Amino acid sequence: MHGKNRKNSDFTVYTDHFSTRIEYTFDFVFRCVLGINFSICSIAEMRGIPQQAHLIYTKDTSYQSKPYFLASGILHQGKGEKNYNNLKICDYQKIENQSYCMSQKEGYDPFGLIFFMLSRMEEYLNDKTDIHGRFPASSSLAHNENLITTPLTDHAVLFIRSVLNRFYPNVFPLVPLPYKSLATYDIDYARAYLWKGKLRFIGGLGKELLAGRWISARERIQVALGKKRDPFDEFDFMEQVDSSSKSLPVYFWLLGKPGEFDKNSDVKHTEFRSLIKTISSKYPVGIHPSYASFLNRERIKEEIGILEEITGKKISRNRFHFLRFKLPESYRLLLELGITEDFSMAYADAIGFRAGTSYPFHWYDLDREEITGLKVHPFQIMEITLRNYLGLDLKSSEEAAGEILERVKNTGGCFTTLWHNSSFGEEEWKGWKNFYKRLRKRMES
Repeated sequence: MHGKNRKNSDFTVYTDHFSTRIEYTFDFVFRCVLGINFSICSIAEMRGIPQQAHLIYTKDTSYQSKPYFLASGILHQGKGEKNYNNLKICDYQKIENQSYCMSQKEGYDPFGLIFFMLSRMEEYLNDKTDIHGRFPASSSLAHNENLITTPLTDHAVLFIRSVLNRFYPNVFPLVPLPYKSLATYDIDYARAYLWKGKLRFIGGLGKELLAGRWISARERIQVALGKKRDPFDEFDFMEQVDSSSKSLPVYFWLLGKPGEFDKNSDVKHTEFRSLIKTISSKYPVGIHPSYASFLNRERIKEEIGILEEITGKKISRNRFHFLRFKLPESYRLLLELGITEDFSMAYADAIGFRAGTSYPFHWYDLDREEITGLKVHPFQIMEITLRNYLGLDLKSSEEAAGEILERVKNTGGCFTTLWHNSSFGEEEWKGWKNFYKRLRKRMES
């Protein structure tokens, strides 16, 4: 990527400092998002004013050549350094009209902001967690600035493009960036009553009777007798609503041992295994490591092994149950176990953009200063967040999801949803099924 590839590039970045952080950040901006071939060279290699399209990224405030961006220093730091005190956390969309002069103002470093958001630097520095050991949205700087529903990273990329368009309109045309959508499903409970073994079935019935939940107890018995469909058996509906999608949905399967937060079906049950095999023959699938597997390499390995044995396929996708993960430990475990794609990058307690982007990106191991082979796929909307965490009613949830969807369409990227099959069948989720159908239609338009 450095100077030796300059002949094959459309654009050159001149900098006063080479680092893995710079390579990672500029690659995301120019290759991954803008689709521009580029090279990185030392400012010392410049001879006069370059004729080729270029930019200069430097900490030197006296630099006069244009276009240049003033570095805040976050990309110049040594191994393991995590200092962002000189970096402005802001929405670059709001200052786009002043784009060029702001790129030279101290602290306004869009490249630095992009790295800060993608690397999740603040999650290494802030040890405030919720009751499940997760880094919550309420601990994030974006939340504190009321910017959690704003794609800060993607707005910074568009800001950079708007600056460079003034100098190189043919290389950086202001055209809409490609948009796509993706539906994903977490299968925590394939069935509400069935496929859990006799003891768990009887135990569940006993609890319902003791609590006076007569309607639930009657439904359980009717389902067991084959007189009523299990309310969580919504897979035909899910396939039908996704039938017109441009992309295949991804299913994540919870296969851990039963526990307080792991209520999945019995992994030995023939019909459950048959369902997994059928779905995996038509759609991409991934592991959904159990709550109890948190930072437990052997448990995650065992659960991956179960899914591979059932499907007969190598499993490379992951989403953590309860979105319960910790950086860098959880992502390192995934890499050790052969997982190459993770779909956990979002908050349980907020909708929006945990890493500031809807674009997939490679995880950067900040302690080791390494660009890893783990591709992170952020998602923006989960129905549990809308209803249970934020307490929104159906109308407000649809409006909130629609606003996020439009923001992704405006920046390009991938609008990704997380839904649970159980939410389509429970009485308390009445009306959400149609909401989901409407949302899926809007996602595809």
